[in-house]
Amino acid sequence: MDQYQFLSLRGWDFLMINKLLKNYLELRPRDTFIHYKNINITYEDITYSLESRIKSLQAINIKKDSVIGIYLTNNLDLIEVLFACIEVQAIPMIIPANLTSSELHSLTKSIEFDYFITNWEKSKNLNNTGKPIFPIEELSPSIGGCAPSRLMHNDLDQIACLLLTSGTTGTPKVAQISINNIIASCNAWDKIFQFNKDDVYYNCLPLHHIGGLAIIFRALLFGFKVILNDRFDAEVSFNHIVQHKVNMISLVPTMLSRIIKLDFDQNISNLLRAVIIGGSDCSDELLKKAIVKNLPIYKSYGMTESCSGIAGFWVKDYSDKIDASGLSHDRVEFKIIENQIYIKGPSIIKKYYNSNVIDWHSTNDIGYIDKDGFLYVLGRKGFAVSGGENINIQEIDNIVAQHPKVKEAFFKVVSDDEWGDKLIAYIKSDECELLDIKDWLKKKLSNYKIPKEFVRLD
Repeated sequence: MDQYQFLSLRGWDFLMINKLLKNYLELRPRDTFIHYKNINITYEDITYSLESRIKSLQAINIKKDSVIGIYLTNNLDLIEVLFACIEVQAIPMIIPANLTSSELHSLTKSIEFDYFITNWEKSKNLNNTGKPIFPIEELSPSIGGCAPSRLMHNDLDQIACLLLTSGTTGTPKVAQISINNIIASCNAWDKIFQFNKDDVYYNCLPLHHIGGLAIIFRALLFGFKVILNDRFDAEVSFNHIVQHKVNMISLVPTMLSRIIKLDFDQNISNLLRAVIIGGSDCSDELLKKAIVKNLPIYKSYGMTESCSGIAGFWVKDYSDKIDASGLSHDRVEFKIIENQIYIKGPSIIKKYYNSNVIDWHSTNDIGYIDKDGFLYVLGRKGFAVSGGENINIQEIDNIVAQHPKVKEAFFKVVSDDEWGDKLIAYIKSDECELLDIKDWLKKKLSNYKIPKEFVRLD
């Protein structure tokens, strides 16, 4: 096989991670797979680390279909443990590290976990689950011994991971993402972007969201480098783009807005070949500002249940469609039933975890398809999408109603250039200050769910 023939293949039909990495190990051992915390993790590094993680999991008796809660703060550890779980055919669920104790308790009660892999500092949050907890610091390379790991061939319907998504009733749902979903999504994206080994993709999206996780799987399949950051900071991101000669980046509108507000000393548009905007509706005004900056914007529409974006378009090529959500990706079907958008295709989950099989998946989005085939999304029933995060308004309402001094509460969603949607809470309470209610909510809800404004009702 020619040195780069393996890397130019298209139309993947398997996801045997160890096999993929060992091909890279043979062809490009010292090339960087992920740059994280100022360290280059090469294909050689990740291959041997994965082998060690697999042995560790097998040594502690993690087996096929064991449900593993991955509750980690270090993204490289998270990726290695996730890959190892897939290889031993366990069922990994990425638990957001920023959940409140109340949210974490609710999640661990709703999912029948078999084991948790976490950090020493986080392990105390799981002590009341009654399940085995393995700190990542104790899963050392020596645990598995010297024997080779025992791997099975992946089934395309195998669960690759479980991810939290927002439910329509305020109860989080768990998307069951299969190997086949990941492969189909990666291949569809590759048809648009034609990934190559020289691409450098900046990933500042959380890995417990499909937007951030999908970039890791695309890099695995198509051999490009990822610059991985734990969190977004506009100035840091801008400097990283220049320093690492980044040519692709995925952002939510809030991130794009903050980057555009920077006083550019250098023209990053010369470096970037794609700026992918997803996660929430992006205002026309913000997109026009990006076009003025010569940023190559690809507007994307998708969700956890669709394993990342399933529609999109290059804004500069369709300036008259700037408020659209895009054309469908390869093998994705859309239909509108009573103004609701339904989706179907190989990248869309077949079911939620412990639920029934779905044929056509309801997105809960309201929209239409125009005569040119462009999808338009007008909003989501009962949701705000703020800073790229879905916020279930019913969930917020249910929690606020539990406050003993709140008599009534109403919520309004307004459009905002930076946040996309901005949630405003109108509170009726004679005995409690609004700031006290906000502080109380911080103990119950993740920070992104807290309304941006509180208004007292007389």
